[in-house]
Amino acid sequence: MTCESGSEVAADAALAQEAGAQFPGGPPVNRIRVVFAHDESQLFTNHIIWIADWLKEIPSAVVYDDVGKCLW
Repeated sequence: MTCESGSEVAADAALAQEAGAQFPGGPPVNRIRVVFAHDESQLFTNHIIWIADWLKEIPSAVVYDDVGKCLW
């Protein structure tokens, strides 16, 4: 989990908008990025789902899957 700002945030916001994300106040200039490792043994799958569900409950949050290029 990292806090980021700058041109990468703007570029990724554009990708999220292409997937249907809406930013009523304009594109974000800062973000919290959460990256999950591959969980081939499925030991942490539930944890990943819980975190994603928690993030989706934040009213202003956009949860974007960079690999799948889609919104969650």
